[in-house]
Order: sequence, then structure tokens, then C-alpha cells
Amino acid sequence: MSDHAAGQLRDLVPGWLSQSLDPRVDSRLRELHTLVAEEIRQRRPVCLASGRCCSFADHGHDLMVTGLEAAWCWRTLASAPTTAAVVSGQTAGVCALLRDGLCSAGAARPVACRVYFCDRSAADWMNQLAEDCHQQIRRLHEEVSAEYRYARWIDLLRAFSTGAAITTGS
Repeated sequence: MSDHAAGQLRDLVPGWLSQSLDPRVDSRLRELHTLVAEEIRQRRPVCLASGRCCSFADHGHDLMVTGLEAAWCWRTLASAPTTAAVVSGQTAGVCALLRDGLCSAGAARPVACRVYFCDRSAADWMNQLAEDCHQQIRRLHEEVSAEYRYARWIDLLRAFSTGAAITTGS
């Protein structure tokens, strides 16, 4: 990602963080998480707990998230990663929230994380579920007048780690 594009994302962080406080955002994202959990419960995809879902560069995939959802996730994390941890993860092509092969985000993780499984037999329904959820999140952006950006999770984590530090003065 270019410095200019990274700066644009970082500049949007304060607005997204503010808009993520809207009760509609919390309610709608939690509804989506429940929907995804029910779909997964019914379909029972295989999870190998390998950490491949978070090792983007090694496994050739990019996890994509919208700015508003990333703000909700960032705000909901029990412990946000430092900018140094995010930069290190970004350089290595892994999620900065991956710790000891497991996701440390827990309930704060984005929908894209929730629907991604290594189970190749689940690819069709996973992709459709991810797309359906993405469209609902996109409409939520419009509903709360949040600037819409769809970007790599690791790039948004970096924007939030630096943008939140600038906003709070830490």
C-alpha cells in the first residue's frame, strides 16, 4: 500500500471510530455475527486451528474489511495491538492479532474472519455468506453516513494503530 493510500485510511479513522459508536452499528454487526455463527453451526466446516487464516502472505489470501467494521472491531478489542506489532505483522503478512497460532481478537473479529475456513468443501457457501454480509455492512455505512472503504485488514489495523494514537495523543 502506498504511503498516500495509507495516509488516506489513517485520516478516516477518527470519523469511523466516532460512527462506530452509533448503536445501529453495534446492533447490526452483532446480528451479522449471530447469523454467521448459526450458519457455521448448521454447516460445521472443518477448522484445523492452524492459523492459516491469519497468515495471509503464506497462504495467498487477503482478508478484506470495511472501515466502519474495522472501527467497531478496533473499539471492541480487549487489547489493541501497538503500532509496532501491527507493522511487524503487516511486514510478515500476518494478522497482528495472531498470537501463538490463535486469534486474540475473540468476539471483536470481523465477519470476514468468522466466515473463513480452510475447509475447501465450504468455499461456495462461505463466499456467498461473506458477500451477503459485506453488502449489509456496506448499507450500514450508508445508513450512518460513514465513508465507505474496503481494504485489507492488515492495512486497516495499521491505520487504526497510528490514527487512534494521533487522535488520543498517545
